[in-house]
Order: sequence, then structure tokens, then C-alpha cells
Amino acid sequence: MLNLNRMTSWRCEFEYIIEVRIIKKKYLIFIVFPCLISLFLLVQCNKKTDAPNNKKNESLELTSNLGINVHGSITENDIKMIKEAGFHWVRLDLTWANIETEKGVYDFEKGGYDKIHDILVKNGIHPYYILDYSNPIYEQEKSIVTETGREAFKNFVKATIHRYKDNGAVWEIWNEPNSSDFWRPQPSYEEYFLLVEEVAPVIKKEDKSSIVVAPALNGINEDSLHWLEATFKRGILRHIDAVSVHPYRQHHPETVVNDYAKVEQLIKEYSPRDIPVISGEWGYSMEHTENRREGELKQASYATRVMLINSWRNIPVSIWYNFRNDGNNLNNSSNNFGTLWSDNEPKLTYRAIKNLSSILKGYHYTKKIENGQPNDYIFKLSNKKGKEILVFWTSDTDHYVNINMTSGKGQLISMLGERQDIQWNQKHISLKLTSSPHYLIINNK
Repeated sequence: MLNLNRMTSWRCEFEYIIEVRIIKKKYLIFIVFPCLISLFLLVQCNKKTDAPNNKKNESLELTSNLGINVHGSITENDIKMIKEAGFHWVRLDLTWANIETEKGVYDFEKGGYDKIHDILVKNGIHPYYILDYSNPIYEQEKSIVTETGREAFKNFVKATIHRYKDNGAVWEIWNEPNSSDFWRPQPSYEEYFLLVEEVAPVIKKEDKSSIVVAPALNGINEDSLHWLEATFKRGILRHIDAVSVHPYRQHHPETVVNDYAKVEQLIKEYSPRDIPVISGEWGYSMEHTENRREGELKQASYATRVMLINSWRNIPVSIWYNFRNDGNNLNNSSNNFGTLWSDNEPKLTYRAIKNLSSILKGYHYTKKIENGQPNDYIFKLSNKKGKEILVFWTSDTDHYVNINMTSGKGQLISMLGERQDIQWNQKHISLKLTSSPHYLIINNK
């Protein structure tokens, strides 16, 4: 199980107990020596926090962060497909107004929440729950701006956590509160902070295994970063374990790297803790083209690159939006984010992610191979057995590159799983880089 609390190193604990018994003498010896060892190890623990990115680069298993967002009714077959694709996290709404339709009465069965939770746990999928949205019983708008509303939301959260605790869930407080689509009539960092301040301690008290995240930031741009920093100034980082962002963009996925760096820098300015950034929601809608396969291929390519870039940047949870299309209109962008069509037929995106998770399970990044081309992405990966894989693509036009490698052989695998045995005898290998990632499994024997 992925444990964000273990991955973040804002505290380093050490317990060292040594007891040497001399049976005949019946007394303890060697007190000073263990203490010196304890002091040395404690210093080493503190040193680890100096370079959290490097540390996480070495320890994060590449596919362990894969997650998917789901909407509406979810069946056991859906979860089976999600598991088969290699996703470890499922993000879904726990909508307050659906659960508390009568003051003080919380019905989790009617909305199907109990059923979904049981299916997730049964299949070893970790829940990523969004505690969200207002309730007309208490608030007039799609926001919480009154003390009565905050108290009622806290009670809803307490009932929810008590029901679904002890499963290592991510608990996200609201969705995109910096957007007027989800916090009306006007987004307010002050009101949102007051809500987090009210409910985050409840989550931590009720569920010791919890991972509390916020604010599910809509976009990473000048305006959203200003809003985010305002919540940091108020002290929101005291209450959460990770900062969740939704880095949607029109450009290619690799542009997110600088945006993550901006968020991480802000965190460092306002907290001494090593608080990670997670990608709580991000996807690309399938573009409508006359050739359906072309549209699917581009989405599949971007989805694969999103997952690879997020893993390279040590993003411990990476949620793809969305599992299934929300509609049938190819001209409606919001209908076409899914890995499946609305009739449950898998897209090439589903196939590509399943291929990625199958090939790279157990692997982690060891280095990025630089070739002087800033738009080329060539990585070497390895696993505990010492096996190595190259994964490579470009955000530029297709071209060949030469990589220094001793003679050998391996298997070249396309983004969609087509395999080809290859061999090279020179001091380098020539690879074709395209917008679709490829994998080279290196046979060292």
C-alpha cells in the first residue's frame, strides 16, 4: 500500500534499544556505545530531509501512484477493469447533499456508497474520497460560508470517516474551491481555510490511517497560485498531508514540470515539513477528428506521458480523469475524457495504461539520459532484480537518436503492446522517438 505519511519525511523517528545481559553478573553494560549509535543514526535521518526529491526518485515504484477518477454508478466489473489496468487508487465524490437529506440522518446505502466502498476494499483498491459540496439544508449556495454550515459539514465528515476509516484512504476536502463552478458565488480562500481548519482535525482523530489532502486546486497558473499562497499564509499546511492540484492544460504534459516546481517552492516557503504535491485530477479530452483512431492515439499518448512524467517528478498519487466518457457527443469536450467509451468499450487509452502498468510494475527511475534535445525524454529504469528498461518519447517531431550502450539484445515494445526482438552490436543503439512512448527491455544475459 502506498503510504504518503511514510514517503514524506517531515519527521524522522528512531527507537534503539539494546540490552546485553551477563547472566552470571546480572547487570547491564554498554550504555554509552548504543547512545552514540543512536545519535549517529538520528543525524543521518535528519540529513535525508535535505534532498527529498532525490530520495523519492530512488524509492518510488513507478506504477504505484496510478489512480483513476470515477463518476456515477460503479459496478464490480468496473472495478475489475480498473484493477486489471493497474490502477491502485480510485477517486470519487462523497456528496454531502446525497448522504444527509434529513438533518442529522446520514444514509450511505441509498447513494450506493457502501457498495462501492466494499467493492474497492475487496479488490485491494485504495479509496480517494472527496468530501464535497454544499447542502441546501444548511447553505444557500454551492459553498459553506456560515458557522452553522461548517458545523454541519464537520458532523457529516465525522459520520463518513467513522464509517469508512482504517483503509488508508485519501480524504480530500472539497473539489476546486478556487473555481466559481464549485464554490459559489465567489471563491474565497478565507472561507475555504475555515472549513479545512474545522474538519481536518476530525479526520485525523477518527482515522489514524488517513491521508488528508487539499485544496484540489483548479489549474496551476498565476491566479491559482496566488489563491493557493493565500491559504498557505492562513496556515492550511498545518492541517494537511499533501497539496492536491489539477494541472489541466492545452499543451503537452511535460510542461507540468515547471508548474510542480512552483507549487513545491511555495510549500517550502510556508512549511518546514516535506509536504508532497499530488496530481488529484488531470486528463485530456479526446479530440474529435474524422479518423477516430487518430483521436484515440493522441489521448492514449498523452495519458501515458502524464503517468510517466508524474512518476518521474515523484508525484505519489496520479489520478487520471476519467474512467468512462460522461456522454456520447464527440463535439463536447467534457464528454470525452474517459479511458472507456460511454458504452464501456475500452479506448486505446485504457490499453496503453494497462500496457504501461504491466511492463513497468516494480521498476523505478534511475536516470534521465540527456542528449542535448530539451524535448526528448529518455529514461533508464531498473527493478530490485537489476533488470533494466529504457522508456523514451519526444514532444517534438519524430526523429532518431543514438544512445551509448554496449552490444546486446532486448525487446522493443510499443505504447499499445506490439513487441519486437532487436539486437545491436555497436557501441550505441539507434532509437526512433515519437510522441508515443516506447519501452526497450534490455536483456543483460
